[in-house]
Amino acid sequence: MKKILSILFAIVMVSQLVGCGNTTATSNGVSHKTPTELSNPDGGKADKVILDNEMIKVSYRGVTDMPDISYFYVNLNIENKHDKEIWVVLESADVDGETIPLVTTGVPVYIRPGNSFLATYGFPTMNLSINSVKDAKESTFKIVVRDKENIMDTIFESELITVDLIQ
Repeated sequence: MKKILSILFAIVMVSQLVGCGNTTATSNGVSHKTPTELSNPDGGKADKVILDNEMIKVSYRGVTDMPDISYFYVNLNIENKHDKEIWVVLESADVDGETIPLVTTGVPVYIRPGNSFLATYGFPTMNLSINSVKDAKESTFKIVVRDKENIMDTIFESELITVDLIQ
């Protein structure tokens, strides 16, 4: 029961982040008594660009650890360089080789042409061998871009991308 409530609580929190915005959003809307903001892997000096092509540019902005609800959040800034409206989702995610059954976002991230969005992807830790992102080394995932008109139509799918979670 506790796990179900934790998942529901996390989904509600994340869905408030993505809300109705279609320009750059921030994670400042999350209020929780004990979140731990963790720095970027390069010491907080700059975002790390993890994907940059003619369609999108994705920068890794670090993680937010929330061990009391068995979640951590990977923060990505996603810029739509394409002339189409797109949806962006993460797929095939894992942490240290353990599959994440569901990466929560509330909804896929919708981005209009020329806009960017600070996306916060929730990774549940309750089914992993870690209790906090501080216990993790890396996360691997694919970034998938889909057409706004038909969310099942994949426009682009990245190779597996690995981000260093060690702080």
